[in-house]
Amino acid sequence: MRVKTSGELSIGCLCLIALILIFFWCGLYGGYIFDDYPNLVDDASWRLQQWSLAGLWQVLAGGIASATGRPLAMLSFALNHLLGAADAWGLKLGNVLLHALNTCLAALLLRQLIVLSRESARIGPWWVALIAAAVWALHPLQVSSVLYVVQRMEVGAVTGVLLGLLAYLRARDAMCAGQRFWPWYLLVIASGLFGLGFKETAVLLPLYALWLEILLLHFKGRAGKSIGWLYGLYAAGTLLAVVVYCFWMLPQYAGVERFTGRNFGTIERLLSQGPVLVMYLQQALTAWPELLRFYYDDYPISSGLLAPSMTLWSWLGLLVLALSAALLRRRLPLYSLGIAWFFSAHVLTSNIFPLELAFEHRNYFALLGLVLSAVALALAAGRRLTVGAGPALALVLLAYVGTMGWVQVATWADPGRLALTLSNRAPDSERATYALGRHFYGLSGGDAENPLWSMARAEFVHAAALPQSSPLAEQAVLIMDAKAGRADDVAIWDSLTAKLQRREMDAQMLGAVEGVVQCRTSGACRFSDDARLQQVLLVALQKNPDSSRLHARYAEFAFSVMGDDALARNLLHEAIRLDPEQPVFHLLLARILIAADDASEELVGQELNTALQSAQQLDVHGEHAEEIRRLRSAAVSN
Repeated sequence: MRVKTSGELSIGCLCLIALILIFFWCGLYGGYIFDDYPNLVDDASWRLQQWSLAGLWQVLAGGIASATGRPLAMLSFALNHLLGAADAWGLKLGNVLLHALNTCLAALLLRQLIVLSRESARIGPWWVALIAAAVWALHPLQVSSVLYVVQRMEVGAVTGVLLGLLAYLRARDAMCAGQRFWPWYLLVIASGLFGLGFKETAVLLPLYALWLEILLLHFKGRAGKSIGWLYGLYAAGTLLAVVVYCFWMLPQYAGVERFTGRNFGTIERLLSQGPVLVMYLQQALTAWPELLRFYYDDYPISSGLLAPSMTLWSWLGLLVLALSAALLRRRLPLYSLGIAWFFSAHVLTSNIFPLELAFEHRNYFALLGLVLSAVALALAAGRRLTVGAGPALALVLLAYVGTMGWVQVATWADPGRLALTLSNRAPDSERATYALGRHFYGLSGGDAENPLWSMARAEFVHAAALPQSSPLAEQAVLIMDAKAGRADDVAIWDSLTAKLQRREMDAQMLGAVEGVVQCRTSGACRFSDDARLQQVLLVALQKNPDSSRLHARYAEFAFSVMGDDALARNLLHEAIRLDPEQPVFHLLLARILIAADDASEELVGQELNTALQSAQQLDVHGEHAEEIRRLRSAAVSN
């Protein structure tokens, strides 16, 4: 019997993998989007050329997505590069394969849970699990998690979570059978660490396991006896989590009126998560692609329970959902477990942390909880249906979800179609409008005579005029006008300056200023009046006097455009004082010193030598070794 079961599992998983590959295949031809650019396209640190300890360390220590760098995610991208599949197609294929693995793991987990709950299924728990896992895998809500390259981080984190939960169930099974169980607990820990290497959300694995204990396993071991040390372990873990939250996290974020770079504070963010979670539920339950906007930068912020009124109704609806799970925990434990997993999956992203209000990929695991709840309800209803009605309805549901998912995959399969679709779905989203303008500009080839060039400019101007928009659109208009040899648009300069004056500097604003300065200092842009760019830099520095990057960009402008070496050196000295650990600042100072008229003076020579030595010491991965060698040669020839 065990061999037959093993064969069924293998065939079922192979069918799921084939289904996933066929389903997502056309989506592999889509391009990069949003955070793919800063994390992968613009950052070359993950492109491992050959196996070496130094190269591996550089990859593992790199990554800009979070403070941890998410080393295993970056390593997986590096493996893509080594295998010669480092373009968007190859990276997306890696995501699809990982998603296929997760689908098999989800099917195995669902089967185990159905067996544990002792729910009867006329077609057998494995077939129920296969259909449910396929619904989870093909749901249109999952498309952005799989085809959005950088979200391999979320997909990989869930791989660790699923492996950990399967190992946990195996450990508990061994405990009940009186067998050796501790190797399985070691595997739980290893799986959790594996997930954490992809993304911090894997830290929720113990919380998911706790709900397993509360709703299905009941902390019981051999002969139905309670396991005291397991109670103690979870109690200690819960206490530790509460202490960390109350005494470390809350003091940092509680009561913040406005997070840096955000247009909301702590209270507004927490209130807004009610409507956000209801939106997720609507997207999951309807499986309607038109509800999937990807960009949510224009999502309405809740400033009170009745502002907007949807806030109060959303929180009441979520309370009813939670109460239903509590009331049905004995009759339908799988339903309650699924709801608990849905809420638990959002514990971090719907909390006090200064994250974006909403993202679809945050539902990658949460959707599995909703699917589990649906399975529980379907099994309960199936007892009153005829033998063939239940399976028929399940296949109809799978066909509907698969069709809607296919529509979403086809949308993601073409960058132009995706940009147009997302702009139509979210006409007030700055990001969607900007992405469409960027696509039009790419198609125009920078030719101002091409109608697509004018269409791109119109989209950028529209994005710049949207409330709460960043200066990225102004940056785009200024650069494209300058490259086309057109006169400066004074209104755009004024708009850029006004945004810098009234808002705190965030990554997008800093990137906009840097983009314009870089274009001008590289010679790619020629503005009618460089004084306007200098005014932008002065305003930005006045608002952000502690920004080392702004000081460095102004220094570059003063040196390359203004020809003021003394000002450039003073600005760089301040940048280095603010952030002495950046080798690029020391290298820029060295370039300025070499080109200066007084480069032969002894004092300047000492400063030049110090700058090059500092750059070399800070360049631990050798990224700037060639430039340092070239500058040393230039210094000697001077």
